[in-house]
Amino acid sequence: MRDDGVCPCCGAALIDNGRIRVDEEGGLVVGKGRVASLTKQEFALFLTLWGGAPRTFTKEQLLNATADIGFDEREIKIVDVFVCKARKKLQPLGVNIETVWGRGYRIVGVGQRPMDDVVTSNPTSLHQAEAQG
Repeated sequence: MRDDGVCPCCGAALIDNGRIRVDEEGGLVVGKGRVASLTKQEFALFLTLWGGAPRTFTKEQLLNATADIGFDEREIKIVDVFVCKARKKLQPLGVNIETVWGRGYRIVGVGQRPMDDVVTSNPTSLHQAEAQG
């Protein structure tokens, strides 16, 4: 994760406009002037939680939602591992993955409708979306 306010793709300054931006193609999440680069598995879990916020997802639902990513292991405990890794990368951006004991995981503490900020094109548009926000 970069925290120097510079995009790892193009070197452009990152704008901190209080919103979270997501680049689906690059697996990048931008917030608070920082960038988190997630693995395919972490990003698939993040998108499932982000798109369904504030809903709680069970571990099984998260495992099934990411079945096409190709986890090396199909054990339910692998979800805990990827959530833990994603959590560490996303917390500095203001994105919190909360454990709902006995139920699963959910995204909390985000102040806007999550999927409004998904950017699906190249990293340059990530910066354009920030400037407009």
